[in-house]
Amino acid sequence: MNLPRILFFWNFGMLVTSLHGVVTSLVEDVSGEVQKELSKKSFPIDPGSLPCFGSNLFRGNFMKRNVQDFNPDYQISIGDQIVLHIWGSMSLSSELVVDTQGNIFVPTVGPIHVLNVKNEDLNRVIDEAIRRHYRDNIQVYALLASAKPVSIYVSGFVRNPGNYDGICSESVLHFIDRAGGIDPQKGSFLDIHLLRGGKVLATFDLYRFLLHGEIQTLQLRTGDIVLVGPRKCSVHIMGHVQHEHTFEFQGDSINLSSLLEMAIPRSGATHVLLAHRADGQVFQSRIEWNQCHQVSVHDGDVLEVESEHLSQQVVVKLTGEFEGNSTLVLDKACTLKDLFDRNLIRPSSIGEINSLQLFRKSVAEKQKDMIEKSLAQLERQMMFSAPVNSEEAKIRVEEARIFKEFIAEARKLKPQGLVVMNGSNAYAETFLEDGDVLHIPAKTYSIVVSGSVRIPMTFSFDAHRSVSDYIRLAGGLTKEADPRGILIIRPNGESQVFSGSVVQLSRRSDRGVSRRDNTSLSPGDTIMVLSKVSTSSLLLAQGIADVLYKIAITTRTALKW
Repeated sequence: MNLPRILFFWNFGMLVTSLHGVVTSLVEDVSGEVQKELSKKSFPIDPGSLPCFGSNLFRGNFMKRNVQDFNPDYQISIGDQIVLHIWGSMSLSSELVVDTQGNIFVPTVGPIHVLNVKNEDLNRVIDEAIRRHYRDNIQVYALLASAKPVSIYVSGFVRNPGNYDGICSESVLHFIDRAGGIDPQKGSFLDIHLLRGGKVLATFDLYRFLLHGEIQTLQLRTGDIVLVGPRKCSVHIMGHVQHEHTFEFQGDSINLSSLLEMAIPRSGATHVLLAHRADGQVFQSRIEWNQCHQVSVHDGDVLEVESEHLSQQVVVKLTGEFEGNSTLVLDKACTLKDLFDRNLIRPSSIGEINSLQLFRKSVAEKQKDMIEKSLAQLERQMMFSAPVNSEEAKIRVEEARIFKEFIAEARKLKPQGLVVMNGSNAYAETFLEDGDVLHIPAKTYSIVVSGSVRIPMTFSFDAHRSVSDYIRLAGGLTKEADPRGILIIRPNGESQVFSGSVVQLSRRSDRGVSRRDNTSLSPGDTIMVLSKVSTSSLLLAQGIADVLYKIAITTRTALKW
């Protein structure tokens, strides 16, 4: 062992007192969190992955066709196939093809001209032609069986531009779907053209189809081009609406009321928060509901529809062993004690209400930020910590590799956000927040031993066994274990550092209790043994140990170093 390591272990005892305070400070930080009101909302300027309105339109459903479906205005073309049934004075069942002259040939009747006849008039035209030869006792039934095949180009801002086959009666939606749909990041749902001979034959607005079911039907020809233009201006809407999407619009601006008609506000909406970016700055404003028709929004604006009524309420979830509703809608000023007073929390027969756990998103975020700051500080210390000599430099290279792996693993862990409620007035002083989760665990009579022990496992609770005894039953400490880094974590989130003597961990007294271990245990407790911090830098050792404690308490994970 080199001199720096000897100095480290000589000074390690100095760290214990400070690390004992880590658990206490964490408990105080988390407990203090429940005393704060909801912080002022930070309006989302970046809508992130908000989907484009209409992006779910092309998922392969338009190119599926189990039966031929022709619109009534479809005009019969050369090459179409017509099924004809005649009975009575004469009998015939045949499938006839429209020839190059635009006729079908019916035996004993002759050619019947059907070119450009509308589909809805086809049966009548053929029936009248046959009745000119057979006036009495004749019945005619004619049906368009298949239309002329066509080959259509799909170009512009679609996922897979190309040439696609179909039939001339197909909608442009069929061919766009065949091309993989409109590119949701670049393509327009409002600017789609059908070109024929270099001229625009028709223009399509798919928002009208999505919102009102309206789309123009045309008869396509081989060589036609479906051209999808680039996306126009767009705004982003979220919040108290049915359609949280990015909406496209024509022109430089759109009236807010028209935009809301597409987003479909939910009942109770009272105002809109608007964020507008200009000249590198973001300007925010609140628009009352009766003023929306007077406001125009512009490209890139972000809108959030809110409800004053809903903002005064919170939604709380119940999980675990309980009876009754799993979702509670409560007044914003409701406390945990109020839930018990109103009999809204009713544990089942196996629910342990005394171990009630409160998980809170804002607390989890604070815990994650706390760990991230500690890790960032460790990285800086590692980077600027210079070795004393060449021997230590070699050690630092290996430590740096291990340190990098440790940092990567630590950043993957997600804190639980468990609120520690200690003190006689904890329930009365704990105001509930929107999104809180209350978990009632099942009654348990077990003790979990985890971390750096030889056989991590769960044991039945025995009031006569101590922390030392349970560790001995788990095979004892591993060589990586830190005898001074043993935590007792209670079901409600409270934690304490084990203060017993590690000398007694492999022994038991005649009564089964280690002589120097007076830490009390209760059913459901977890004994977690942290790993030893071995590094030539005392400063780094203290920082790593601090992170190990924070991770253990917030994630209930004994991360190894």
